[in-house]
Amino acid sequence: MDPAAALFSLMSALCYLTALRNTLGLPASVIAALALLLLQYSTLSRLHPKVDKRRVIEARELEDFLHNLSVKLSHGLSFESSFQEATREHEGILKMALAKASKELSAGRPPEEALRHVYLKLTSSEAKRLLYLVPRLVEYNARRAGKVLSRVVNLLERNRALKEKLRSSVKREELKVRIMSTLYPATLAALYYLARQASALTESLEPLELLSLNLSLASLSVIAPFYATLAVMGEKPLQYSLVSLTVYVILPTLLGGLGP
Repeated sequence: MDPAAALFSLMSALCYLTALRNTLGLPASVIAALALLLLQYSTLSRLHPKVDKRRVIEARELEDFLHNLSVKLSHGLSFESSFQEATREHEGILKMALAKASKELSAGRPPEEALRHVYLKLTSSEAKRLLYLVPRLVEYNARRAGKVLSRVVNLLERNRALKEKLRSSVKREELKVRIMSTLYPATLAALYYLARQASALTESLEPLELLSLNLSLASLSVIAPFYATLAVMGEKPLQYSLVSLTVYVILPTLLGGLGP
């Protein structure tokens, strides 16, 4: 279940319910709101991809380990000794699995069997593909294996550098998202405050209609920054949504305190 999509869909469903209640009646409004809730949830949950941080960490760790392994091999050490040294120097979530594989290699187990435990521990398909290359290195002498592995790691590092460059350019857009997360809900809050003041003077809106308007604008103040942040930055969408909602909630109170 996607908590963010569920929360936004529920807020929208409440808006639908209050808006349709006078037109369709309560039973039909509840059915329509539930149907729209399910439809919106199925759409929003697809727009909110789930990033498994462990998979990213595994791939990066394995790249670092293979780089260290290639250095050891290029110095002329045997595959088993290189693997043992690289494992000893490695730090991270894969350390225990690599240490177990190193012991099995030292005991004379074939690389495919020794690395099976590491392979089963991995959740990243990218990391599994990288690990699949390691047993093939035994087919070469140590120095050549080191060169082959070094080329692979260099390509991976180049790819990572390109990703980091893209990430840094995206970071520059963060300021725009921060500004939007403040100005956008402030504008919505001002609109609601004006509508409430106008309604108090003219009695043009019922309390339920005001509630519906408030819920609708509150939903917009949360949902728009969430997906804008997700599209531009790809991280911390809930944080910016909470900032936006806080601005929306606080501003009418401040405006009310400043008013006559």
